[in-house]
Amino acid sequence: MKENVAEFLKFRYEKLKLLKRSERGEVWLAQTRQSGDLVIIKRVRAVGLPYDLLRRSKFTLPAKIFYCVEDSEETVIVEEFIQGEHLHRLSEPQARQILLQMCDGLKELHEQKIIHRDIKPSNMILQGERIRLIDFDAARLYKDGKEEDTHLLGTKGYAPPEQYGQGQTDPRSDIYSLGVTFKELLGTNCGGRLKDILDKCTAYYPDDRFQDVDELKDALTLEDFDEPTLTEQEPRKLDMFFFAARVLLFVMRREFHAPLIVLMIIILLLATSQTLNSGENFQEVQSTVEELE
Repeated sequence: MKENVAEFLKFRYEKLKLLKRSERGEVWLAQTRQSGDLVIIKRVRAVGLPYDLLRRSKFTLPAKIFYCVEDSEETVIVEEFIQGEHLHRLSEPQARQILLQMCDGLKELHEQKIIHRDIKPSNMILQGERIRLIDFDAARLYKDGKEEDTHLLGTKGYAPPEQYGQGQTDPRSDIYSLGVTFKELLGTNCGGRLKDILDKCTAYYPDDRFQDVDELKDALTLEDFDEPTLTEQEPRKLDMFFFAARVLLFVMRREFHAPLIVLMIIILLLATSQTLNSGENFQEVQSTVEELE
């Protein structure tokens, strides 16, 4: 990097702590000499990164870019220091809300053909109730008609197959990484419709995934999202069956007057009805039968 850039950075910022150093560059925590505001200074041994586009745009997810310059070998970036916490284990409602934010933020990036290519828990920071996405060092601009990426970057385990030379990365690649990330963050909490959605995100072939984040968002906001899946409904239906049999045996063992027999038949019909699939009415009817017994 040219000496005048190094002099500018030294004049304007004071380096406080080296956060990361690797063969691809280094990351420093620094502060502005004039105001004392914290910033991140990065030197990345790569060019053609979309940091200048990030600087000129007002995106929701990325850190604000204050300064960006590149030469033939590397890129220097000064960006906002985001204070917050990295994501750890999430509940399904938490994951769903964060996923919806990610869909909105990624849509802004994808519309400008920016593909992050390195979505993972360590690159996501929760700032209050707002999710942020950092580290665009592996990001690239999608180019129509290109068959594969020039540089094969990303994190093993999170990157999709096409990111390793099997095609050009596109918005569906970020959707894949998003699915892997949230499966990990949910752990054993991953089930029901959300699991089905994340399974589709992480399909091996891009054509089998959601084709863009709008499709993913639509799946996350379906009116029946919280309804149990077919596999979850089966155990409940089995409980209904045994409960109905219990009521029938109860009626057969005893002699009743006609009104009470009618009541028991109504209870039997309700016990096997679709209405009780929600579980609330089922518990109420079950309590009634236990009182009669």
